[in-house]
Amino acid sequence: VTTFTPRILRYRAIHIYIRSMYFCCRTILLIQLLHQLVVANDECDKEIVAAGNSLIQKQVAVHETVESVAAPWEKHILFIGSSHKAGTFLIRHIMTHWFDLLGATSSCTVGRRWPRGITTLNYLNDCDVYPAPIRWSWEPSGEMILQTRKDAHDMKVDVRGVIMVRDPLDVVASAYVYHHRGEEPWNPMEKGIPLMAPEEGVPEMAERMVDVITDMASAYEVRRPGILAVRYEDITNSSERFDAAIEKIMDSLFNDDITSLQKAEMMTAARIEDLHRQGDDEEHTNDEDDMKKARASLHLMSSNVSATYAKARKVLGYI
Repeated sequence: VTTFTPRILRYRAIHIYIRSMYFCCRTILLIQLLHQLVVANDECDKEIVAAGNSLIQKQVAVHETVESVAAPWEKHILFIGSSHKAGTFLIRHIMTHWFDLLGATSSCTVGRRWPRGITTLNYLNDCDVYPAPIRWSWEPSGEMILQTRKDAHDMKVDVRGVIMVRDPLDVVASAYVYHHRGEEPWNPMEKGIPLMAPEEGVPEMAERMVDVITDMASAYEVRRPGILAVRYEDITNSSERFDAAIEKIMDSLFNDDITSLQKAEMMTAARIEDLHRQGDDEEHTNDEDDMKKARASLHLMSSNVSATYAKARKVLGYI
């Protein structure tokens, strides 16, 4: 374009030039914008990857922390026991709830031919054959507790435990009423009792229960250190006393080995077994009128048996 170019052509040339420059600038701007988007996208990807790695690292750290916390039965032998008619099924049910919640996978039974531990999984074990660290006894005794402590010493752990105790006279009355109505017909304690009136059946039951009561007293005598004695009269008195007993049991067995959340879940599970909240266990509890009739015949037991019961009651703190 020169000064000799006609004006119209000069205008068209300038217009074409300007349009070319316009499109060129737009193209450059678009390229710059695309470049910025690519860079931003790369930065975003890097941030996402970094965040993902951080999350994975945190999850691994949490996992490693959880895995490093030993279960209570990896640090202690846990011994649970109750004598016949001293709250056996009450404490068994509570413990089964708890060990299931905590993830226990095996238990064994001490000192009885009918092995039936207190975990839902792998519970039909004799402790002499399969000495699991969670141990249940239907008839805890002093000798049994001392042997458990020896086992713990050999394993370089300690013993924590709970035993149920009850006034021996009420144990006899309860056993008579329970078996008089035909419960546990396979149990030698039941033989002939359904046919006996209280005047005959209660003294007979007292004789049959002598070893059970003697073992209960001997277990109570050697319970310390590490084993908590829970009185049946306390845990069944009221919901408030039940909760207080449960707190003591949790502290005695697990202390700081479990979290506050686990303790709350275990308390909720235990309350399922509270007779005042859920109603009587018709299979294992007795009618109070029947208990009164049985108690009225306790004085008919022989002098020797009576002396044995008096000694046991004194050891257990009932007189």
